[in-house]
Amino acid sequence: MGESKEPDSQYTADFQMLCALITHLGTHERWQSRSASQVAGSLAMPVDEVERVLVSYPAFFRESTNRNAQGERLFTVHLRYARRVIDPTTKSHVALPLTPQEAGMLIGTVMQMVSIESQESHFVRDLRASNKRHAVTTLVAVLVALMSAAATIVVALMKLAGAS
Repeated sequence: MGESKEPDSQYTADFQMLCALITHLGTHERWQSRSASQVAGSLAMPVDEVERVLVSYPAFFRESTNRNAQGERLFTVHLRYARRVIDPTTKSHVALPLTPQEAGMLIGTVMQMVSIESQESHFVRDLRASNKRHAVTTLVAVLVALMSAAATIVVALMKLAGAS
């Protein structure tokens, strides 16, 4: 039987990256959506990690059907995308930056997920410790029962030998 692994701590492991991406994509004045390589360049982060996080959290990040000039996928924060409006001058969609409160709400949600993962991790550790204690208690009880049975057999054999 293999050792069971710890529960995934996805939000915990990706916390810093999530905060950076939410802040960058959600509040940037100039860009409404960007590719992973553009974001990585601006934030000095590894492109593969930026793209992994953008793709792994579809509840936070929306992948556009549009591509940039290099054919790369574009991403934005869902909340920003949902609030887009049509610019009366250009007649194109404009997604205004998130307010500080909205960005804070999204980062607060990530923090809550980190807290839930931490609680889950503590629960799993406590459960494993409890299971180990239960296994040791059961083993001791079985050994005591075997020793008691052996003592009973020895006493019975001694009585039998003394009676003859």
